[in-house]
Formats: sequence, C-alpha cells, structure tokens
Amino acid sequence: MIRKLLTITLTLCTIGLLTSCDNSSDSIFGKLHKDYGELRETTMRNHISNIIKIVEDRYDVKKDEEELEKFKAKMQEELDKLNEKWSDKVDDMVGNVIPYTESDSLPYKIVSDITIEEVSLPEKGNQDNLDLYVTFKILIKDNDLSNLYLYYIIGDEEDDLSCSSFYTYASEHKIHSKTIDMGFYQSTEYYFEKGDTLTLHERIGLPVIPIKKIGDCKMLKFVPEKKYYSKKNEIYRQVLRYFGMEFDDYSEGTKTIIKRSVYI
Repeated sequence: MIRKLLTITLTLCTIGLLTSCDNSSDSIFGKLHKDYGELRETTMRNHISNIIKIVEDRYDVKKDEEELEKFKAKMQEELDKLNEKWSDKVDDMVGNVIPYTESDSLPYKIVSDITIEEVSLPEKGNQDNLDLYVTFKILIKDNDLSNLYLYYIIGDEEDDLSCSSFYTYASEHKIHSKTIDMGFYQSTEYYFEKGDTLTLHERIGLPVIPIKKIGDCKMLKFVPEKKYYSKKNEIYRQVLRYFGMEFDDYSEGTKTIIKRSVYI
C-alpha cells in the first residue's frame, strides 16, 4: 500500500512539475524553486500520508517504518544530485532584491531593499530546507519596545501562499538600556525607541506547498499580528487541502496531532 502511495506521489509531483508555469524569473527563490520544490512536495506528501494513517490507526510500525527509511534514502540520493547541480550556481542569486509591501499600521517601517546575502542548500533530504538569508534595514516607529516581530505572508499580489515571521530582541542590539532595581538585585532591560534604525539578517525558508505554487512566491507582504494569525489559519487549511487532507473533517484530538506534526 505504501509503495503504491509513493508511486502515486511521485507521479503527481512529476505532473505538477511539467504543468507548472515557468515563473522562475519572478519567484523569490529563482530557478531553484522547481527542483527543490519538487523534492519538498514529495517529502511533504509522504509525511502527510503517514500522519493520516497514524491518526486513523492504520499505521503498521514495522512495515511502514521500513518503507519510510527507504523513502528517506531515496530523497537523500535525489538531494545529493540537486546539490551537485546547483552548488556552483547559487552565488548568482546573491544580491537579488526581494519585492515587498507593508501595512501602514506596523510599529516599524522598512527603509532599504531586502537583499539576498546567502543561499543555503539543504543537506538532509527528509529534514533540511532550502533557505534564503536576507538583510535589510527598518526604522522603529513606536517607543519602549523590548522585542519586535515582523509578520509576513509570501505570495503574489492576489494569493497568500505561506506565512512566517522574523523577530529581533532589543537585548541583541543594545541601543538603549535601563536598570531595574528589584531591591535584592538589579537587572538591565534593553529597549528600542522611536527613530532607531536596525539592520536585520533573517532567513526565508522554501514554503511547504506544491511545486506549481512555489513559482508564485514573488513577494513578501508585511502585515499586523492580528491579520497574520487570521491568514495563517486560512493558509494552513489551504496547504493541507493541496496535499489531500481536509483539516476540518477530523476530530479535535486528531486536529491537535496534525498541527503538532505538520509545520506550515
């Protein structure tokens, strides 16, 4: 049964690769998104099929674990081939600028380009991800902030495909500080003030979405926390639906297991 599922999975991934539009020049992941997106999709489909069997009590520990080890070995072989193909070419992406939009109500404002400074290829086919390391500057708009979360959505002008966040702490930058006297000891608290400019170095991982959608990851959309969490729930269900799992069909207990096991 598992072998049949894997065959179907690989077939679906191949179809997705062949039918997807060539948006590589627009995707923030460049031409890499096709090859690594296919591998990511295959891994995700296998992972979710196993989760479904676990929550439906159909998981054969001995048989399915053996098949899983074979699958991991196959994915590692494919990953090694991809890394050999791309290892000398990723530097071409360094310096690329990632488009973005930002809401007016954020406690910060981006005041520079978001520039790729490094591309990290995954090393383990069943665990690691393709990552973009970026740098940019922000201007603080509020006073007395001890930490700052930058919530963003990945997609294009019409669709929201994935989401994540950057975060930074005032204790990392040590621009402003104050001493808090607790009577029996003193502590130092760091904070940001309005007008501070921060240089950030952050990571953007390849989203866990089908290959035909990764080509549409063309920009980052920075949004307030409330909108982020509202969109995150929508995106979570949408991504699971891409992979054949209707989240709301399961019991609350099963939903908890799925949330802990599938990271979007």
